[in-house]
Amino acid sequence: MGCFIGRPSMLKTPSLAEIMKPLSNMEVAAKSDYEDMMAFYLAEVEGFKAQREAIKGKMLKQAKAGGDLVELQNEFAGLEASQPPVRRRFKTNDSTVEKLSELLNENPRGLLVFRDELTGLLASWEREDRQSR
Repeated sequence: MGCFIGRPSMLKTPSLAEIMKPLSNMEVAAKSDYEDMMAFYLAEVEGFKAQREAIKGKMLKQAKAGGDLVELQNEFAGLEASQPPVRRRFKTNDSTVEKLSELLNENPRGLLVFRDELTGLLASWEREDRQSR
């Protein structure tokens, strides 16, 4: 945990922006990687659906012919859908406790919770409904 303290009008924001640049660049690169992985994942999902429908078609033909379905049933049961990719995150600016716990589950190495004003963070923790204003 860290805190950047200074009186109003001491130009803290430009200093913070410089400190955050490397992290912001990492976020942009991670988002691009995630979008690429998501495109491949969506293609895999369509391939999975096509395989499933093809096996169903074979099963229907086999059933109409009065044949044995065990091999096709095993093949169908063995199909596994791939898991969606997880976007690597490095920071979050304003999130509820619930969303933050989701993000931390997806990013076990942790992430930075960045708030421009410490008083805003502390006030949000005190709110019973935990909504941001």
